Parts: sequence; C-alpha cells; structure tokens
Amino acid sequence: MSVNRWRLCHSVSALALMAMSAPASAQTVWTGAIDDDWFKSGNWMPAILPTGPTWINSNTPGAVMDGGPAVALTGITMVGRNAGANGSLVIRNGASLTSESAWIAYMPGSTGAVTVDAGSWALDTSLVVGGAANGTLTILNGGSVATGTTFAISDLSSSNSSVTVDGAGSTLTVGQILDVGWIGNGTLDIRNGGAVASGDGRIASEQGSSGLVTIDGAGSAWSSTGIVLVGDFGNGIVTVRNGGSISAAGGIGIAMDAQSTSALNIGGAAGDVAAAPGTVAASNILFGAGDGRIVFNHTSASYAFAPSLSGDGRIDQIAGTTILGGDSGAFTGPTRVHGG
Repeated sequence: MSVNRWRLCHSVSALALMAMSAPASAQTVWTGAIDDDWFKSGNWMPAILPTGPTWINSNTPGAVMDGGPAVALTGITMVGRNAGANGSLVIRNGASLTSESAWIAYMPGSTGAVTVDAGSWALDTSLVVGGAANGTLTILNGGSVATGTTFAISDLSSSNSSVTVDGAGSTLTVGQILDVGWIGNGTLDIRNGGAVASGDGRIASEQGSSGLVTIDGAGSAWSSTGIVLVGDFGNGIVTVRNGGSISAAGGIGIAMDAQSTSALNIGGAAGDVAAAPGTVAASNILFGAGDGRIVFNHTSASYAFAPSLSGDGRIDQIAGTTILGGDSGAFTGPTRVHGG
C-alpha cells in the first residue's frame, strides 16, 4: 500500500473555520459572584442560568456542576475564552452537561481547565482542548466525554495542552477524528484502565507540531475504527506499557512525511528504563517517508508482535525478547539489536 493512500485528508485549522463567537450580548458569562455553584443564577451575567452560548472566564471561583438537573446548551461553550482569562469547570457526582460544541483555552493568553469527575459531558459536534492557548481536560472516576464529530488537542502552535483519561470506567468517545497535536503540542494520557474510542487518529498532524500518547496500565486502551498516524507532518510518539493497548482497524502509519521523526514504543522509550509491554492490535504498520521507528524496550521473555511491517523504517530491540510474527517482506529498513 502506498504512503499516499494512508494520508488522511487535511483541513484547515478548526479555529479558523469556526465562527469567532456570537455578539457579546448573546453570551451568558460566568462571574462566580456568589460562590462556585453553576445552578445559582446570581453567579451569571445576566443573572439567569445559561441555555445558549456560555463563557466561563474565571477560576476564582470556577463553575462547579455538582449533581443537579441535566443541562443542555446551544451554541459554543467556552472555558477560558478571553486573553488573560483563566476558566475552570468541574462536572461531578452525576452531573450531566450537553453542549453543541466547545473550546477550552480559546484565545492567546487564556487558560482553561475542565474536570469531569463521575459526571458526563456530551458534545453534539466538536471539542477543542487548547485553541490558541493552554488547556486541560481530565476525565476520572468513571466520568465520560463524548463528541459527535471531532476532538482536537492543541489546535494552534501557541498551544501546549493535555487530556487525561484516568481509571476504570472513565471514557473519551470521539465520533470522527481524534487529533493529538494538530498544529501545537498535544498530550494524551490514558491510564489505570481509562478508555478512548475514536474514528481515525492523528498524532502530530501538521508541520512543527508534536503529539505524545501514553497508554499505561491493564485495561487502558485506545481503540480506533480507522487509521492511526503516529507523526504525519509533525513528530509523534505513542507508548504502550504495563498492559495498555492500542488497536487500529485500518492499520498504523509512522512518520508519514519526510520531516517527521516519530516512534511507537513498546514498554519504555529508547533511553528509558524497560517497562512491561503493552499490546498493539493492527493488521499492518506502514513506515512513511520520515524517520520512523518501533522501539522494543520491555521486560517480557516472550513478547509476540503480530502486525505486518512495510516501508523504510527502523526496529530498535533494546530489552526483552521480541518475537516478530507478521509478514515483514515489504519492510526495507534496518533492525538494530542493542539488548534482550
């Protein structure tokens, strides 16, 4: 299969495509004038509970949905919208929020943080964590976030943003493409049994971007119904360790463009201490035109790696015993055995 057939269709930045916002008069803006309770109208300007476009520009206090009735918002929900704003939202203890779409840390100079703790946040269309600034999303204690279309971490080069899915029952479900580092620097941590499901996955999509995905711990998983690209034009790293897993029904591509330096690490990265391996479920792995490698730095005495390999990449065997079971007839790169 050619590299071009593996390339996912690129589009311009989501930030450039989305309308900047509705007029200021149309927003309901969080003030926290009384306390942190979302459900008190006096904490909002105007003093009504929001039903449409909503801005949360404060974390002193931030907004907290602690149980209570389900909330549905039309328009765009923004947590950290304005330059200099530090927005914070917590959805916990069975609270349920539905938004049409949302941004966390939208403008340069803003910050935004959302925690979904045993609550749920559903988005009809898309969610961006880190538009032009630094945003975080944390899902824990069985919390759930789901988007109808796309999910992006670090939309622009000025963004260094992260998402954590932590603990059994904690889930992130993406209806279409999951981007980790679209143009900026994005991080996705899946740990302690957390789970992510998506369509296609792209890690470090554009020139100058970086994306880091770590899947750590038994039951921790990323399942893709499409292709996962580890480094498209940027530099991507995926690490699966301690029983974590990644599966890609359409296969995995590594370092697709010539300017990409990217790696799939089984156990630890090169230079790190060896770790128990994770699993990779994909029928084939294609190395693109860049500097792509698979690093085996693990503690297993008999680790079976089944995907077929093709393209001019590199295999680095550092620690552990690895058994390559797939067809490597189309693999044209070197295999370097440093240990194990």
